[in-house]
Amino acid sequence: MDSLPRGRKTNGVATDTVAIGNFKFDGFGKSMVYLVKNSPPYIVIKLPDVYVLYNNKDATETERLYAELKGW
Repeated sequence: MDSLPRGRKTNGVATDTVAIGNFKFDGFGKSMVYLVKNSPPYIVIKLPDVYVLYNNKDATETERLYAELKGW
């Protein structure tokens, strides 16, 4: 995804540059995040009870990881 839905931190860290921990996002609900803010794209993985959101500061690296995961 290129933008994040609205959400709030339930447990973790949210600074101007990163978000790490447990969050609740509109449309996703319970989510674990490992994000560099304002550095799209973002990878979203749906697991049975939780979503995982991840990205890297370098968009090319995030896209490479997404392609690798998609190939599994």
